[in-house]
Amino acid sequence: MSQTLCREIEPFSIDRKELLDSIRDSKVERIYFTLISATKTIDQALWQNRLENRSWWDICLDLLKPAIEYFGQGKVGVQIYLGLGETEEQVMHMAQYLKDLGVTCLICPELNLKTLNVNQDYPVQKVSQGKFYRITVGNELISKGLSRVEQCKFNEFGQILYLGIPYENLLQSVEWPELFDPQNRRILDWEVGKYAQNFTQWFPKGETLKKPSDLLKEIFHIDFTEAWETEKRRIILEEINFDEEEIEEEGGSFYKMVAELARDQEDEVN
Repeated sequence: MSQTLCREIEPFSIDRKELLDSIRDSKVERIYFTLISATKTIDQALWQNRLENRSWWDICLDLLKPAIEYFGQGKVGVQIYLGLGETEEQVMHMAQYLKDLGVTCLICPELNLKTLNVNQDYPVQKVSQGKFYRITVGNELISKGLSRVEQCKFNEFGQILYLGIPYENLLQSVEWPELFDPQNRRILDWEVGKYAQNFTQWFPKGETLKKPSDLLKEIFHIDFTEAWETEKRRIILEEINFDEEEIEEEGGSFYKMVAELARDQEDEVN
């Protein structure tokens, strides 16, 4: 069986749909766009040295529909990296948007900034296994039409609390070996990973892989320290205004308030 020809569309490598013609004519059967970020705000912060008239976010999303017309549904993908200040809720909304277009959402846990002409001072956050697992499983359920983002539940920090189907049904709804085996995963079929760190370490091995019930425990382990750091990043990126003086009059700071909220939620979980 001949291998399907797959082409990566690197950031800023094309900027209009006419350039898709040459790719289609080169016998490429499917393509994926390296979008990088799950939100436009992060995209603009990453590419601040490349911004001209249009952001890569706008270019990429504008090209998805003509790409589907050229190659067909299921043959266009978008690659998103984690650890850039995104919330799980933002990633799930993006996964749903792509699903509704007929585009495959490809999730990678780590981005190697040195391989890209981006703002090298941009702070990349270490992603917990719990966050990666929740997003991976949530994306899988959305891609199969077993759940929608509107059915999911999130806490105040945008972390996934409920994936849209009963907890016990997750064991039957997900093809665990295919999803979590680094040597047998859909993402490798798209030849994704050029800009990624070596992320085989993110996947369970051996006996753990045969016990999905143990994986579910990891999936729903909420890291509130990670939530706090992500929330601070979101506030800075989105330039959210808050009355700092009023908070200080109450004897604290906004970040302290976020931390206290996280502790309260952790107590509720425990």
